[in-house]
Amino acid sequence: MNKKIIAIVLMLVVSSVMISGCKKNEVQNIEKEIEIISVTSEKISTKNIDLTTYAIGKLSPEATYNVVPLTQGNVIETYFEVGDSVKKDDILFILDKDDFNKNKNTQLTQLEISLNQVKINLDDAKDAYEDNKKLYEIESISSSTLNRSKSQYEQAKLQYDNVLSQIKSSNNNLENQEENLIVKSPVDGIIVNKSIENDMFATSQNGYTIIKNNPIIFKAGVSEEYINMIEIGQKTNVFINSIDKEIQGIVKSVSLIKQGNSYPVEIEIINDDLELKPDMYAEVNIKYDVLKDSVVVPTKAITEINGVNYIYAVGEKTENGFNVKRLKIDIIGYDGKYAYIENKEMLNTEIIVEGSSFVNQESIVTIK
Repeated sequence: MNKKIIAIVLMLVVSSVMISGCKKNEVQNIEKEIEIISVTSEKISTKNIDLTTYAIGKLSPEATYNVVPLTQGNVIETYFEVGDSVKKDDILFILDKDDFNKNKNTQLTQLEISLNQVKINLDDAKDAYEDNKKLYEIESISSSTLNRSKSQYEQAKLQYDNVLSQIKSSNNNLENQEENLIVKSPVDGIIVNKSIENDMFATSQNGYTIIKNNPIIFKAGVSEEYINMIEIGQKTNVFINSIDKEIQGIVKSVSLIKQGNSYPVEIEIINDDLELKPDMYAEVNIKYDVLKDSVVVPTKAITEINGVNYIYAVGEKTENGFNVKRLKIDIIGYDGKYAYIENKEMLNTEIIVEGSSFVNQESIVTIK
């Protein structure tokens, strides 16, 4: 009898423990369901939205220079190779001075001979004219003879002056030609081609090609729908694909002539470190208008469910935080980190931004 009582008591104790354990698990499960999520929030506001048109194109040097000798001669030294950077007035190559000096001496000698000859003619014409003036005064010759003598003298003087002028001009030209034996870079730039070498005879077909790529130019085409709304001098960001970087540029020119389906636009980009190279592909969104006071929400706040866009608004205060409310939004477009929406009635609504992808309508949130 005592054994039966003991058994019953044990069964009651075990049942009580099991019931107690089940209730404890139920409480724990309820606590797990009420998960509190820490989020950030901000109020829906207005923003001026830039309307932009997209274009893609390539980078090009601002200018290209073909540097060739202005006088012919044998090359005695070159100083740069393809890929080298040069500064304005850096010496690129030097031509031999010996051949130049020979030609210079020959030219000057021939001019001196000519000058001596016309000087003799001038002196003879002058003496003849002086003699004829005396003869005319004593009426030994006619006035026509005197005038003819005067004309010959003036013609001889003109020839002499012309040769003097030629000598002066030749000296100036020869000085310039001598300076041209040392060929310098006209700009800061990069050597992209070299067609001249030591010991070759250089002509106007030989030299260096130098590009100036600071600033560098982004060339793209804009459709006629937007071309009249783009202004020279306006700033715009250009995305360079190969270096995955966005760099600010300035619209330098807008063509008045259509090429193909678009109008060429040039955007100037500062390239101090020469990181940007010609023929790199780039993209741009050029502003053509502004939507003022558009209602916007951060793109991080948007959750898409079955093709519908929602945001979560911060609701009423609870014991542990705030409840949330899911709101449907109608997106008109995007502007970087923001989406602008049709729902103007939502202006100033406090919404969840960071953490919005972890909440639902049953969530309790705390604001960081």
